[in-house]
Amino acid sequence: MKFLTPITTIVSSIGGLLYGYDIGIISGVFSTPTFPVFFGMDGNASEAKQIQGNIVALLQAGACIGALTANFYADRFGRRKSIIVSTLIFMFGSAIQTGSRNLPMILFGRFAGGWGVGACSMLVPMYIAEISPLHIRGRMGALWQLNISVGMMLAFWVNYGCLVGLKTGNIQWRLPLGLQIVPGLVLCIGMLFLPESIRWLALQFDDAQDVLCRLRNMPKDHPDIINEFDQITAAVTTEKRQDGTKWKELVEPHNLRRLVLGCFMQISQQWTGTNAIAVGRRPTLLFGSLANVIIFFVLGGMLYSIETAIANGSPAPPAQGYVAMVMIYLFAVSFEWSWGPLTWIVCSEIFPNRIRAICISITTSMNWAMNAIIGKITPLMIADISYGTFFFYGACCLTMGLIVYIFLPETKGKTLEEMDEVYGATSIVIGFNYIENQSILPTDILSIEEKKI
Repeated sequence: MKFLTPITTIVSSIGGLLYGYDIGIISGVFSTPTFPVFFGMDGNASEAKQIQGNIVALLQAGACIGALTANFYADRFGRRKSIIVSTLIFMFGSAIQTGSRNLPMILFGRFAGGWGVGACSMLVPMYIAEISPLHIRGRMGALWQLNISVGMMLAFWVNYGCLVGLKTGNIQWRLPLGLQIVPGLVLCIGMLFLPESIRWLALQFDDAQDVLCRLRNMPKDHPDIINEFDQITAAVTTEKRQDGTKWKELVEPHNLRRLVLGCFMQISQQWTGTNAIAVGRRPTLLFGSLANVIIFFVLGGMLYSIETAIANGSPAPPAQGYVAMVMIYLFAVSFEWSWGPLTWIVCSEIFPNRIRAICISITTSMNWAMNAIIGKITPLMIADISYGTFFFYGACCLTMGLIVYIFLPETKGKTLEEMDEVYGATSIVIGFNYIENQSILPTDILSIEEKKI
């Protein structure tokens, strides 16, 4: 089938839609007239905030556990079946939320839904990386982040439509929660007809070559098929000879280095301040970090100017307000073409086949854990230090850019089987060594990466 790889990627990346819709829908649900009354949040304001926080936090807790545990059945039963099971768990949690009769029910539903979406957030990027051809792996992987954004947008409009278009009642919050099941059902049914991951099949010494031919739409004797399949089988054969457990392999220096970088990427994605790839990974992350530094410092400066004017008894200057609004939109754009998709892409491709599931479980759980922490502390930071919050996030982005520049090797143009070579042949300190070898200035980093490509 000519377009099997894009179709497989598009269908599986609906998992990102679940992610975005699930985290985006709850804020609108809280604002419906009957939801707070139904769940006893219409009394003491402090108690109401506590209940709201628990409803949000249980999704993140479930997602963190789901991401951590998914690797156990992903390695045993395969990526495709694991995505199907995780989607069923998500739909079960969504159904519980929709039919909730009391607070414990909706808390349990949020936890179960979070478990399913957290597992998908680990499984889907890995599945896409393992089936995608080298030259479009970045673009295919970016569909995951795109669907997260689409899911959040849909959640906003569904909430808005139910709030203004439906008669006041429980249907205004039950319907948005129930609609979570629709993309879950599409993903679950779609995955039934998609092929299994090539790399997982190769690890089982199964019919990986047949699936590879179907995905690439080429015969077995095509040179590209022969070359790619030989690389996969050679890497799998080498990994099968490894002594000891996967956990022992995980802490080997060249693998531990990748795990630390992957955890850093997922943690850093949240510390950017947020709740198709044309160039390499490194330059995109570097320019995204630089853009975010500028955006946050300008935003912080504008808010400082506004607050100073108000404190002095003057009206808030409108120009600074407009600039601050523009910065918020620019940040959304900057995040969506840099740290948003690239974090998932890098973490899905840098690990060895045999321990990829374990490593991605750990790194993805870091994302969800940090998501919970950031969600908790950001309102407190804004209340306590106001504009200083944005200077803080700007400093975080600067630090992240420096770490990427110094420690993260470029992986564009490399097969998954070549990642051992990338991380084995390069020194831990990439940036300065990279510049020294090229004998050029740091400002020429983009042209270097383009030449490498």
